[in-house]
Amino acid sequence: MKTLTIQQPWASLVCYGIKDVENRTWKPDEVPGRILIHAGSKKIAPNFFDDIPEEIESYIFNDICFGNIPDLDTLPTGAIIGYVTVTGFEEGEMNSVWADGKGVTKWKLEDAWLFDEPIQNVRGKLGLFDFDLDENDLPPAHQADLYDVDINDAEDEVFIPCDETTFQQIRTGEYNSVKLFLTNDLIDILCLENEGLDMKPFKKVTVGCDDNYMQFELTDGTGVYNIPDLENEEKPYIIQYHDGIEGVWMEALFVLGKKLDDGKFESFCGGEVITDINDILKK
Repeated sequence: MKTLTIQQPWASLVCYGIKDVENRTWKPDEVPGRILIHAGSKKIAPNFFDDIPEEIESYIFNDICFGNIPDLDTLPTGAIIGYVTVTGFEEGEMNSVWADGKGVTKWKLEDAWLFDEPIQNVRGKLGLFDFDLDENDLPPAHQADLYDVDINDAEDEVFIPCDETTFQQIRTGEYNSVKLFLTNDLIDILCLENEGLDMKPFKKVTVGCDDNYMQFELTDGTGVYNIPDLENEEKPYIIQYHDGIEGVWMEALFVLGKKLDDGKFESFCGGEVITDINDILKK
C-alpha cells in the first residue's frame, strides 16, 4: 500500500482529521487515493512553536486544550499511525489554514483514520513508497472525535471542551480561567458582529471533559484581548494570516467565578447541557 512519510506533529494532525492539506514540492502522476501515513522518526523540538506561523500555533494550541490531540511530545514517531484519502492536488491558493502559499502543490486530504495501535519501528522513505499492508485488510482504526467551542441559542452561555489535565486543574482551583487563541472559526462563534471583535455578553461557561462538566459564572475580565508584542508590550503583536492579510494576534479569556453546577452529561446539544439522552428525545 502506498505510504507517505510526514514529520510530527503534522502526521498526527493529518490522521486526526485536523490538517486537510499536505504541502509538497512534487506530486505523483496520478491521484493515489487512500494512503498510509508514516510519522517520521524526527522528534519534535522543544522550541517547535518558534519556527511556525503564529496562526498555525493558535490552532494547534486550541486543539490540545480541547483534548482533540495529546501533548506534542507524546506523539508517536517512526511508526505508521493511520491512513487518509488523497482526493486531488491544487497548485493555486486554497482556503485552508494548512495550505502554504505559491510554489507548492497542495495535496487535498479527506477521510482520515487513526490506527488503534501504531505500526511501530518503520523506516520512512522519500516520496510515496510501498508498505506490505493490504488495503482491504487494514488493522483496527477509528476516526477521532473532534470537539469545539459551542454556545447556546440565547448567546449567554459558552461551552468549552477541555483535556483531562486542564479539567482537573480547574476542578482543584489551580486554574481560575480558560484562555484560547482567537482563531477565525472562534471569531464567528464568540464575537459580536462589529469591527471591534467584542465578545458576546456571556454570563456562564460550561467546561467539559469526556462526559464530565462544570458550570461557572463568568466574572469581570472575561473578553477578547490583543496579545502584546514581545519587544514592546504597549503595542499589539502583529502576525500574517494564511490569506496574506496582517492582523493582530488575539486571545479570548474566560474568567471563572462561582461554580454553579457539576456532574455528568450526554452532550451539549444546541447549546444546552443534556444530562439525560431522553431529554433530547422529549424535545
